[in-house]
Amino acid sequence: MISDSNTKKDQLPDLHDWEILGVRIDRFSRIAEITLHFPDEGRNAILRFYEVKKFFLSEMRIQNVILDMLLFDARSESDYFIRSCQLLGINPPDFDQQSGQKVLYIEPSVGVEMACCFSHFEYIEK
Repeated sequence: MISDSNTKKDQLPDLHDWEILGVRIDRFSRIAEITLHFPDEGRNAILRFYEVKKFFLSEMRIQNVILDMLLFDARSESDYFIRSCQLLGINPPDFDQQSGQKVLYIEPSVGVEMACCFSHFEYIEK
């Protein structure tokens, strides 16, 4: 579903080589927000996760570049899914896909590795 030309819900573009500039967590409303920048084209975006159940972030540096971003809405045998579950403290066979939860994993080229368990997200390009 696309609500306008700059906001996409439940769709992720290819974010390879985008930089993570910042992370904002609101633990009371259970929202995690990632600020992104694509230096080659000068584009900026926000990736916002709602109803966050678990969140993991490590190795934040001055420069944080995304190698790959994977989104799982069902149990998987993928090494990336298993890695995400390890980071989040989820037993992979117990992942409840019926509850509408998703798992996102960011593999870094440089810097931050991230995993998040949430219900839905929004991608807003500015």
